[in-house]
Amino acid sequence: MKRFAVIAALITVVIALSVYARSAAPTTGKAVTDPMQAHEHEHEHEHQAAFGDVRAMWQINPEQPQAKATTRIQFMAHGSDGEPIKQYAPLHEKLLHLIVVSKDLSYFSHIHPEYNGEGLFTVDTKFPFGGEYRLFAEYQPEGGATVVSRQTIRLSGEKRQAPLIVDKTLTKSTGHELVTLTHGALKAGDETMLTFRLADAATKTPVRDLEPYLGAAGHVVIVSGDAEQYIHVHPDDANGSGPEAVFHAVFPKAGIYKVWGQFAREGRAITVSYTLRVE
Repeated sequence: MKRFAVIAALITVVIALSVYARSAAPTTGKAVTDPMQAHEHEHEHEHQAAFGDVRAMWQINPEQPQAKATTRIQFMAHGSDGEPIKQYAPLHEKLLHLIVVSKDLSYFSHIHPEYNGEGLFTVDTKFPFGGEYRLFAEYQPEGGATVVSRQTIRLSGEKRQAPLIVDKTLTKSTGHELVTLTHGALKAGDETMLTFRLADAATKTPVRDLEPYLGAAGHVVIVSGDAEQYIHVHPDDANGSGPEAVFHAVFPKAGIYKVWGQFAREGRAITVSYTLRVE
């Protein structure tokens, strides 16, 4: 009964705030082409889902979240008729991917809220320090296109502001692997190739035993230095096992970007990050 009361309350708030949602850009999800099918057009040819505009409602509990304490994030999307969207197609094995980054991009988390039914998703998480964070929810309503909805939240607690410095070396160690990123020309508006090469950290031999991570050989998330631009791409060979994973991406404008590559090996999730400058 309590769960249904929460759902009913959220639906009421969604309808009551529909006018606000139309004017508040951070809570508006825009339908975009599926990056798995057409990564070369990512974020350049936005279109509406089959059922019209998709708008998002976020609820954060407590209302003023604290760093290092549990924060509950609840998410609901609804169509232009104000009704919650209740049917979702699996998108890389999950109904909802939630990417959380701090404003300075020093913190990154890729989590998957639980679907409670009736259009409501819920996840409990903790944020490591105070300050501003960006939330990017990626999902696909049944019969529609991939949608990215975003929101900004602010955490109380000690703040941390790490400078965003372009990497001079593009080989990173996970402790178990060495992951080297090579790339084509980094020019705004042009497609570039991002190649990740993985080697065993101890033996330096190429890794050939990558495992599927969320239904693919890897995932790459890219966020601009101002935390406004979001890109999510998948490898050319979805079933590859290494030692290379090749991705294609288009950076929408010049500036600094943070790139996170995510893979799986030996039952472990692997996340490495790089800071690049795009001309």
